[in-house]
Amino acid sequence: MGYSLGGRIAMHGLAAGLFGSLPIQQLVIEGGHVGLASASEKQQRWRHDARWARRFRREPLSDVLQDWYQQPVFSSLDPAQRQHMADIRRQNDGAAVARMLLATSLARQEPLRQALHIQPVPCITSAGHGIPNFPAWHLRRLSPSRRLPVQGTTHIWPGQQRLHAQSCSSPGFRTHQIQ
Repeated sequence: MGYSLGGRIAMHGLAAGLFGSLPIQQLVIEGGHVGLASASEKQQRWRHDARWARRFRREPLSDVLQDWYQQPVFSSLDPAQRQHMADIRRQNDGAAVARMLLATSLARQEPLRQALHIQPVPCITSAGHGIPNFPAWHLRRLSPSRRLPVQGTTHIWPGQQRLHAQSCSSPGFRTHQIQ
């Protein structure tokens, strides 16, 4: 199971054949993007990410985070939740966030739709309906039998704020294999 960028990494590993020795039965992805197909989509995304990176490098992090959480992808959050998400990240290094944003930009990643479609391991994706254009630009990239729109959700899944806050604040946080 992978969420957002973690889902993207899992899809890339599956598509590139990096998991051949693992007994993976199915890949379940929540909010992971299968990639931008056109050069114009990639250029638009690069400009978007570069603008955010510039802000993260140059402006006070607390100001940038207030704007970051106003994006449509976070529309499920109420004002208190947005503030909480910004608060738990205000100690981050803005320059490091900018580098990460550019290094992991979807504009730099290869589209995976075709590679995932031919994999023997099923790759099931889900996407929140609360995000403007998310189902349109994401779900159309996988065959209908391999996609699952989830009503009443957005890019932030219920409980994520609490769990993400715990993982960010706990140096001993580890992931565990689901048995």
